[in-house]
Amino acid sequence: MDELKLSDKSIGHIAKMLQVALLTGTDLVDNLRLIGFQDNDGQLDPHPNHADSFEKSLSTMIEEANSQQLKSAIESGSLPEGMTEEEAKKLLDDYNNTANSVAEQLDLLGAQSSDVKEW
Repeated sequence: MDELKLSDKSIGHIAKMLQVALLTGTDLVDNLRLIGFQDNDGQLDPHPNHADSFEKSLSTMIEEANSQQLKSAIESGSLPEGMTEEEAKKLLDDYNNTANSVAEQLDLLGAQSSDVKEW
């Protein structure tokens, strides 16, 4: 059996997953179990499907964080200098739309409690 090694892409991907796990308080082991790899001449690269899904999830988390921060600023009246409340609400709508769009693409909203007919 040939020896396979992690590529720099895979090591970087695992490092990014570790950072996300530390920031979000999620279990790194569970996240690592989700990684798919593909052999690229003896080096293991992250499978494109997994890498795309992870990046979209990360984008959703960032949009959600931005949305929460902006929502708090609107509620407290401490908007960034030069930003009107109308501009802030428009930006908040944009953040929410982007987050929802990515979540739909990842099917994160697929199984909601209203879809479950019986427990």
